Amino acid sequence: MGTTVLCDLDQFERDVLPSLPPEKLQHIVPTDAVDKAKATLSALFYEGGKKPKEVKEDHIAETVVDKVLNKIAFPSKYKVALSRFKYDSSDPSRAKVDAAIYPADRVPSNEAPDWTHCRFLIEFKKGDTKYDPWNDDESKNVEAERESRAAARAQLIAYARNVFLYQQRTALFTLLIIGDEFRVSRWDRSGVIVTKKVNYGKDPKRLLEVVWHLVQLDDEQQGMDPSATLIEKDSKAFKIMDLLAIPNPELDIADYMEGAKVTVKRPEGHVSYSDPPNLPPDPDLDEVEEVDDDPRVFKYVRDKFRDSLVDGWPRYKLRVGPKGRVFLVGKPIFCSSTMFGRATEGFIAVEARTRRFAFLKESWRPFYEGVEPEGRYLEMFADFPDMVVPAVLCHGDVAKQRAFAAVYEADPKRRKEESIKALQAAIDGAKRGKKHARPDDEQDVVVAASSAATVDDSGALRHHVHYRIAVKDVCLPFEEFRTTEQLIRLMYDCIKTHGIAYAKKNLLHRDISSGNVLILPRLSTAGDVEEVGWFGVLTDWELAKEAKSDVSLDKARQPERTGTWQFMSVAYVRSQCTIPVKVADELESFFYVLLFYAVRFIPHTISNVPGLVTQFFDTFQIDGKGGRLCSETKYQAVRDVPLRVQDEELIFLKTTGHPTNPLNQLIEKLRKLFDARYEVLDADRKSRRKMISIQGTSATRSTIKASSHITAREPLSWPGADDTDANDSDEELNVHFGHDSDETIPEEPSDRIQRRARRLDDHKTVLNLFLQTIRSTSERLWANTGTTSDKLVGYEPRITLVNQIRTSFETGTRNTSGSQAKRKKSSANVIATSSYPVHSMPGSSASGALPTTEEGDELV
Repeated sequence: MGTTVLCDLDQFERDVLPSLPPEKLQHIVPTDAVDKAKATLSALFYEGGKKPKEVKEDHIAETVVDKVLNKIAFPSKYKVALSRFKYDSSDPSRAKVDAAIYPADRVPSNEAPDWTHCRFLIEFKKGDTKYDPWNDDESKNVEAERESRAAARAQLIAYARNVFLYQQRTALFTLLIIGDEFRVSRWDRSGVIVTKKVNYGKDPKRLLEVVWHLVQLDDEQQGMDPSATLIEKDSKAFKIMDLLAIPNPELDIADYMEGAKVTVKRPEGHVSYSDPPNLPPDPDLDEVEEVDDDPRVFKYVRDKFRDSLVDGWPRYKLRVGPKGRVFLVGKPIFCSSTMFGRATEGFIAVEARTRRFAFLKESWRPFYEGVEPEGRYLEMFADFPDMVVPAVLCHGDVAKQRAFAAVYEADPKRRKEESIKALQAAIDGAKRGKKHARPDDEQDVVVAASSAATVDDSGALRHHVHYRIAVKDVCLPFEEFRTTEQLIRLMYDCIKTHGIAYAKKNLLHRDISSGNVLILPRLSTAGDVEEVGWFGVLTDWELAKEAKSDVSLDKARQPERTGTWQFMSVAYVRSQCTIPVKVADELESFFYVLLFYAVRFIPHTISNVPGLVTQFFDTFQIDGKGGRLCSETKYQAVRDVPLRVQDEELIFLKTTGHPTNPLNQLIEKLRKLFDARYEVLDADRKSRRKMISIQGTSATRSTIKASSHITAREPLSWPGADDTDANDSDEELNVHFGHDSDETIPEEPSDRIQRRARRLDDHKTVLNLFLQTIRSTSERLWANTGTTSDKLVGYEPRITLVNQIRTSFETGTRNTSGSQAKRKKSSANVIATSSYPVHSMPGSSASGALPTTEEGDELV
């Protein structure tokens, strides 16, 4: 199962298209319009009205738009516009959809698509199966795997994503016209519902009825989000946004670097805001609410707000929380690169009533048992003084909006009907001696080698709920750190936050990644002097879940992988995500985040950093059963062996080139902890395999007693940084040791190794190692340990590997039994695409985009 739900047009009209109110039911397509369209299309597609003829795509598009659709007197004021050869100047993707349906007063005049105002998209393809993204034959995977067909699907997904990026949408309806046949689709964040092909060349009535129906729907039924309001250029909100984007020396703190002395004094009393005169009234903005908070703002916040006011990009009012507090936003400062999934976007926003800046995050959060909205966790953490978290202004689900495709796909009655049809199709095919695939379908197959963070093995679409949260603090991206000591200290803050959440509330984050650690600048006062301090912040808690202390309850309830592929632990991936995330897995993910930022910004001995990142983070392996494993390089990182890329060993340096950077000692001590864990886990796996071979193939996992070291533990309270003994170091961590590589004779790890492995059951040892490094390293050793320029500038795996790999955020394809049958049984490494934008602000994919399933061609 991919991201597509296939149905008949009758089903689509009955179950998917919103119903029209009774007063609009009388508006049916005029008979004369149908007859004229029939004559036009018959002449286009058939010689003598019968024999099909080949028609170019351009000719189809021009005829259908100009001579058929625009000739109909729509009951509502809509018009179709072609946009095949120009792109919108504000669109960085330069997408050129063939046509779109617009309100009559919003039709673009420049022959380019207007992504802000289009209501429905229309894409044209010439009449050939190789350009059809989907299969109607129930015996095949609905998502066609031939390269040209997957490319057509990728194109449609890209167009849909662009509409959702420009507009505040819950859904989008589109038409795909392939020669003399058409499909209707409904897109949302969980998937796409698409109809089987219907011929309109011989009888255009069904096509015209669909369009006739769509243009009569109200805005919300068409997929527009009623909690968002487009801001017009001549409005009060638009003018106020422009005004607040202007630099304000009386309130802007220019230097946000750690240790900077603050020269801008806090104003006494309340700050008054004067709106431009002669503006039309706006009930959301007419009254300014006075607040007691410090009105000063770091200059980078206002700068980023000003940068978001891009010419040609829409601005919106967004309502957040139960009370519908209004925030004004421009272009998101980061957004997910995928159409399906959480689709996280982050905005520098202005609250309408207070005129204060805020950070607003919008996403389609996973809707599953035991997973709470992120705002509830942040409100809970505010009660713990040792935790540094952004201050929540408001949050909440948006008007009970749920992604409908997953709801529809899960409907028991509909699924039963589809199962019966699929079974009957298989029976009928067997009676006719039908092959599973035509030779034409076996060409240019895109092998579905799944690689990404959230691979869904359940075969069901994931349920998502629309959610918004606004917080006071606008953080910096983690890549702003300037010294090795700063990196270690900021990472310590994030691990400490994670440790307190586990100790106090038994929570695990379950998505530790480079994009979910940020820097929060805050002001502190010493006497009469204010200065800037930096704190590491662990963000994006919306996948967090309580860890179960009862081992009988310790099972993965989430029907998908949870986390970001590049930073998942080796053990979690190796289990095929059947074992819930544990503290040790999360600590391993923190270790990978530390390495990721260190290899980008701290001097070291590896010459090819993009190659290192690709090989370490973005590469996976396929085992003999088709399961996905981490790369060999990543496995080496958690074993006590030299970490090499080709012939180069990774050693961090000072800016002078000397190999005495204190980070090396911290990394090696952490690696010894992880090595102990994997020595124990590997020995346990060998024992299990040996017991299975002795007991016979009927043995199951439940008959094998688990080793004591992986038994779930009650969470241990962590005393916090002030009480932590910085001298609580593990002398054994300074001893070099190897690991058992004998695959045939399982050996029980020593007591010392098992004891060391258990130190990853809670946070204390790891936190002490970080704290010891920070406190015990002399100023002389910290000298010359600053950062260099980013060694990943211009690196983006999705671009670098575009000719070698096709991912499901492009094609919608997931791993299926059909594609598995065509996969070569190989343990060769396969490239996984990156799930983090390298340059985003603040916080990269940050604050929260969970990457969706991504798949690619196998590289051999």
